Formats: sequence, structure tokens, C-alpha cells
Amino acid sequence: MKSKIFLTIGLFLICKIGICQRSDSHWNNDQVSKATVLLYQNYDKYTKFGTGTIINHKNRFYLITATHVANELKKDSKIVIETKGKTPITLDLRNLIKDMNLKWTDHPEADVSIIQLFPFSSEIEQRLKKCSFPSLLINKEKINLPKEQNVIYFGFTPKNLEMNQYSLLSFYANLSSGLIKGIRSDNNKGCSFFFLDKPSMEGCSGGSVFGLSAKSIKLIGIVHGTASDNTGGKLAIITPSYYIWELLKGFEQSLPVKQ
Repeated sequence: MKSKIFLTIGLFLICKIGICQRSDSHWNNDQVSKATVLLYQNYDKYTKFGTGTIINHKNRFYLITATHVANELKKDSKIVIETKGKTPITLDLRNLIKDMNLKWTDHPEADVSIIQLFPFSSEIEQRLKKCSFPSLLINKEKINLPKEQNVIYFGFTPKNLEMNQYSLLSFYANLSSGLIKGIRSDNNKGCSFFFLDKPSMEGCSGGSVFGLSAKSIKLIGIVHGTASDNTGGKLAIITPSYYIWELLKGFEQSLPVKQ
């Protein structure tokens, strides 16, 4: 009798876990775009801006972007999130951070930074739960992805920072390389990248790149910038997503267990 009870409980847990995993894997392009946010900093005569992604890792919320974008964000920087009916809500980023100084955690090698978000109201918490991308769907392998891999990534135009309706640009592309050791354009340090067959543009830096397949969508990288040469050729430079996992592991070691 006991063995039957344990078997029943075991099957129930397996089914429950399976359902959760299937639910997470069935993200579509529209849902992925909701996890994408605009980040910007107003200066006296100009505005610096980029793209970020909200992720959910073990029931904690994190914002990821490129380090060269995070470095431009000061105490009064803004984050724009999509709400119901594609209505944008603009928040002071510092209101979502425990440390008002915006202390990002930068990867020592890659152009990737991460900071934990702390919703200040139940409404914001529910919004983050709905839009945050699950870390289980972030690729963590240091491998060359198949060249036939289709991808989508998002960004914002500088002409639409004060948007009345949440509107972002979407780009479809294909992988044009495997992992390549290159030089970061922001600090001239070595880092691994891969390339897409279409260029990025201003405002896309820091945005996540998602690999598309019939079964699921996976986060596979972060937009670093655009490579070009004197022939006019241009390719998007992407920081591989395994660097994100290296940052998340660091958080796991330093943060207390959430009750």
C-alpha cells in the first residue's frame, strides 16, 4: 500500500514538473518582447539608451543588459516596461533596486551586466512575474549553435523614447558564425562572440537574442554591437548567453536562500 502511495505521489510530481517545463518552453515572440525593456539616461544635451531583459531565476527578478549600457545609467535613469494593452510605464530604475547607487555586477570578461530587481508594490511584482523570461530557457552551453538557427532580437529607436504606446523594433536574422574569440569594442578586451547575418542598430545594445525553433524559444545571447569593414559589410556582434549563467552562479553563492 505504501509503495502505491509513493508511486502515485512520484507520478504526480513528475507530471507537475513536466507541465511547468512545457508551459515555460511555449513562449512566443510576443511574450518574449514583453520581457524586453527600454533603459535610458537623460543628460543635459543628449540621451543615452539601450535595451535590457527581465529574467526570473529561482523566483528572483534580475535585469540584464550590456555593460557598456549599464555604465551610462546613473541614479536618475529610467526603465520602461510594457503593461496591459501595450501601455508603457516609466519608472525610476533606482526604485526597483535596494542600493540606490545602482551597483551592477559586471562580468569580468564579457559585455554583460546584471542587477537584482525588488518590486516595490504588488502591482509591479505581478507585472514582473508576467513578463520575466525564465532562466531555465537561457542557453548555458559553450557550443557552436547550428548555422540554420533562426533568431529574433529587439530594440528601440531614439525617436520613440517618450512613447505613448509600447513599441519596439524586432529583427529576424540567422547565425553566421560559431563562437569566435574577438575584441570588445567598448574596452578592447578579449571575449568570445558569435555573429548574425544582419547588423544591429543604435538602441539594440544590451538586448537579448532569442533562438527560435518549432518546440521552444531560448535566450542565446546579448547584443554587443555591429561589426563593419571598408567593403560595407556589416554583422551583429553577440555575446553568448553562457556568460549570463556565470553571473547567475555568482548571485547564487552570495545571496541567502529565499524562504
